[in-house]
Amino acid sequence: VGGHGAGADDADGTHAGSEDAGWGERLGMSQASEDPDRFLGFDALALLNELELLNGRLSAVVATADAHGSRRLAERLTPLLRTLEATYDRAIGQAAAGGGFASSGHGSARTWLADATNVTRTAAGGVLADAEFLDRQPEISAARDAGGMSWQHVAVFRKTLTAQPWREARFPTVADFFVTVAQGVDPNELRRHLQGWAQAVDDQEAPDRPDAPFTERALHLRQVGELWDVRGTLPMLEGATLAGVLDEVIAAARRKACVCGTDPCSCPKDSTPRATKRADALTALANWATAHRTCLRDDPLLSA
Repeated sequence: VGGHGAGADDADGTHAGSEDAGWGERLGMSQASEDPDRFLGFDALALLNELELLNGRLSAVVATADAHGSRRLAERLTPLLRTLEATYDRAIGQAAAGGGFASSGHGSARTWLADATNVTRTAAGGVLADAEFLDRQPEISAARDAGGMSWQHVAVFRKTLTAQPWREARFPTVADFFVTVAQGVDPNELRRHLQGWAQAVDDQEAPDRPDAPFTERALHLRQVGELWDVRGTLPMLEGATLAGVLDEVIAAARRKACVCGTDPCSCPKDSTPRATKRADALTALANWATAHRTCLRDDPLLSA
């Protein structure tokens, strides 16, 4: 391989080295001056090459492992993967903070990361926000470095603590406790623990805020396989309005199933869970909105 790459003659008498040079010239670039690794030192390059070699050897081991061995390999790889992700987050954070993206021709860290990793700008923005957040939270960052929590845990911490300005300022007094909790629960459970603390802090910081319920309104939509996870929080009046509308849609659907030729009407027994009926009612509202899109464009609130 070394002889061929160094410019040895091929069997047909052509010169491999000159062919490679011509390819570079046709693209209008110099391999020496445009090598993206030119910003890395020798130690960094050596470690990256070694990591690639080790990963190749590990892949070969996984390919020959049985189901039980593969299970244990996955368990052992989890903290290693997380520590590598932590290093990755730190590299991204430093590149963004120091303007390293400019040397790649990008005008912002988000567009650079989106292009470099082939993800959406929204996803890139989330990664950058996590990296910046970890730089401000040494306890969470240390646990991440040690492989104790996933990026999903970090995202839960960030979104909860940055939702109100005073939460992050109050967090250092309970950081050790919640970092310990995070390493033993999944992200959803961590969110529940943090929300309880966050609500108590909010009540202390702004107990008389009349707009507190309104500012905390939120609706989350997330695709999970072939389903959608829909959850949210509404102020008292808006929540009651939504519940009333859904109940009306449910009642209308119930009446359609009744036979009213006799007195009283005969309605079939319905054992569908109430939560399922609400889901059907919400879908019915969405279908109505889809069928009346022209009206919605004219005046969406009035039409609704």
